[in-house]
Amino acid sequence: MDNPEFKGCIYADGAAMKMATDNFTRNQPRTVLMVVYPLSYTDNDYLTSGTVAECGITQEGITPDIGLNAGSAAASNSELTLNAWHVICAVFDGANSSITVDNGTPTTGDAGANNPGGIALFSNQAGSGYFNGMIREYIDLPIALDALTRYNAIRALMQKYGVS
Repeated sequence: MDNPEFKGCIYADGAAMKMATDNFTRNQPRTVLMVVYPLSYTDNDYLTSGTVAECGITQEGITPDIGLNAGSAAASNSELTLNAWHVICAVFDGANSSITVDNGTPTTGDAGANNPGGIALFSNQAGSGYFNGMIREYIDLPIALDALTRYNAIRALMQKYGVS
């Protein structure tokens, strides 16, 4: 990973590598913004989750679908491609959950009501389902951002990191 494009990133190889905080109170609603570079795709791998309960962004179904899971799989989105930088915005808010990639069309659904607790990157709360890729930025907000604020936040991250 000597490419200058990857400087300042956190990398995991999809084989038992993860980062996690201790458990702490972190409830829904939540908005998670991530700048990611997926290198491969495996069904049921997690880009991020909670440390107490399953509440995260998953790779699901067929390549390159991602979605939300806070107790129920929902909001399947097929706009994430491999080997490119993307900005993901996930809103965990029960029946009002949504996921957007690069300011494309948001997909919505009922992701469930699990509260995540702490933060796990590159896996689920149990330490399995390992994501193979890089994360350049992770933002976690204790609110469900409205559509205009989500659009502006995604746009700002896309401009900051040159995501087209």
